[in-house]
Formats: sequence, structure tokens, C-alpha cells
Amino acid sequence: MGFAVALAGAVALLFGVEAAQPTTVSGCSPLRLSFGPAWSEATGQETSTFVVKNLSGRRCSFDGYPKIAFLDGRGRVLGFTYYHGGDQMITTDPPHLVVVANGGRLFFAINKFRCDVRETAIARTIRIKLPGNSTWLAIPLRLGYCGGGEPSGVISVSPVVASMNAAARRH
Repeated sequence: MGFAVALAGAVALLFGVEAAQPTTVSGCSPLRLSFGPAWSEATGQETSTFVVKNLSGRRCSFDGYPKIAFLDGRGRVLGFTYYHGGDQMITTDPPHLVVVANGGRLFFAINKFRCDVRETAIARTIRIKLPGNSTWLAIPLRLGYCGGGEPSGVISVSPVVASMNAAARRH
């Protein structure tokens, strides 16, 4: 079972996302991080989706992948490897500029393979920093860590996208 949590109102609509314009500013603050809807999982996968709402009072632009760190209960960073090429659940599409209106949302997803032998630690918090932004956002979660090797030590990360569907691999 994946660790994604569906929150009320987190729908995969293009609400608040505008066409890219060259006069937009990069990054912004404050932003609010929340979980997105749960996905139907492929065998052995643990996918989580995220929604970031722009509360800055202005239009913001983002282009790239979020920087991610998982922390254990003592605040130590766990040694996951992060991959930006997609996988069975996450898009292989490259990043594109996403412009988000005040009150609008952007999305991203992460995926890892389950721990088959045993968990050696538990991630209790995910921290993310959006491309072009200096502020770290954090949200509590539970994710098993079973070492840094493949396959279960690799986290696939989607680019930031304008809709939840864009974060998913198309079959």
C-alpha cells in the first residue's frame, strides 16, 4: 500500500495555472505543501503526490525538479538516492515552465519500491524546496528506509507540473 494520503479538495485540475509568459517572476513565498490524491499502485510501488498552493499574493514561476530530503524522527537526513528520469509510475517527460497565479497550485509526485527485507529507519518528515525557491517546505509522513541501494533506496521524482496527471507516466 502506498503512503499517499488523499486530502479533501486536492483534485487534479488546472486551476490557477496560467500560460507561461516571459515577464513572470521566479519562485515565491509563502507556499503551502499538502498531500495530493492517492494513485492506484503498480506492484511493489509506494507513490505519493503533493500539491503546493501559492499564497504569495503574486504570480510565480517554477521550472525543474523539487529538491527533496527525508528526515527520520531525530531530524537526520536519510540516504535515499533521487532519480529524475521517471519510472513505472512517474513521468519520463522533462520539466517545463509552470506559472502559478496567486491562489493557484502546482503538483509533483514521488515513488519508491517497497522494502522487501526490512526497514532500517523510518522517514517521519519530507522536506522539499521548489526550483528557483530558497524556502524549504515540510510535511509529516511515514516512509520505510531500507538502505540506499536499488531498488528500494531510490526515489523517483517528477518535475513540478501544472496538473496531477502530468506527473504520472503515460501508458
